[in-house]
Amino acid sequence: MAVVTMRSLGLLPLDPYPGVNKPWRSRCLVLGCGRETSPTLYWARKATRSPCRWCAGIVIAPEDAKAAMQRAGWFPLEPYPGVDKPWRSQHQACGQISTPRLDSIKNSGRRMCGYCAGSLPITEDVAVTILLAAPPYGAVPLESFTKARKPWRARCLGCDEEIAPRLDNIKSGQGICGNCSGGGFNTAAPALVYLVCHDGANLGKVGICNVGGGRLQTHRRSGWGIHDVMHLPGLHARQVEQAVLRAWRSNRMWPRVAAAKAVLPYGGWTEAVSLEHASREDLWSHIETARARLDTQLQSVAAMVTAAD
Repeated sequence: MAVVTMRSLGLLPLDPYPGVNKPWRSRCLVLGCGRETSPTLYWARKATRSPCRWCAGIVIAPEDAKAAMQRAGWFPLEPYPGVDKPWRSQHQACGQISTPRLDSIKNSGRRMCGYCAGSLPITEDVAVTILLAAPPYGAVPLESFTKARKPWRARCLGCDEEIAPRLDNIKSGQGICGNCSGGGFNTAAPALVYLVCHDGANLGKVGICNVGGGRLQTHRRSGWGIHDVMHLPGLHARQVEQAVLRAWRSNRMWPRVAAAKAVLPYGGWTEAVSLEHASREDLWSHIETARARLDTQLQSVAAMVTAAD
């Protein structure tokens, strides 16, 4: 009877029946699971979600846990400690390091960190990080940060014009520059950094988009060919794109090409450069270099966090 009960609950016993209150090694029969678990018969009958600890979310594989954190907008900085343990991670939206618990994120839907939610005071360093990652292209401050509700003078990294966004508006998802296109990019979602080239106009263009969006299809319809793409978390994609644009405009002094407006009807012409300056392979190498530098910075942050512990 006990075996029949366990099978009716979706578990296949692997050992003889040990008693109603003793762990009973079994295999989950749910399609897509099939993992081994050891509930007591008493607990299996009383379980409100699933008698399998994997299906119930009590135990999560490290790779699945990391993926769940990344979907929620967190970049783990240490090995998975357990579903109900503080997990030191970096919030992709603001760059702040905190210790959320995976069960809180999965069960209650809490995805925001204390800084983004406003429950913790925002330091100037955190505010600058949010401004740099703000859609569409980020901005650099022209004055010290004072209050989240006060206009903050800054210079847009996309069009180089002076703007005055409010940090509260940025945190709610609003873009910071009306001159630039590309609003709606989600820094907390998986993204692509891409290089597209237009043979007729002899142009190359760096850009970012969230995975699953239609940005690359739009470029194809306008005559642009995709040279290559790079998968990154949204915040990191934004940082790589900004680093490449700074290298092109500030370091190499390559000018914007006004003629790009004609082949970029949906905006983004400020990210284009003439292929007379460099080949498409060279432009892609700039993107790879920016990504490598970012990886080094993230590794340094993780090392400092580990040393502080």
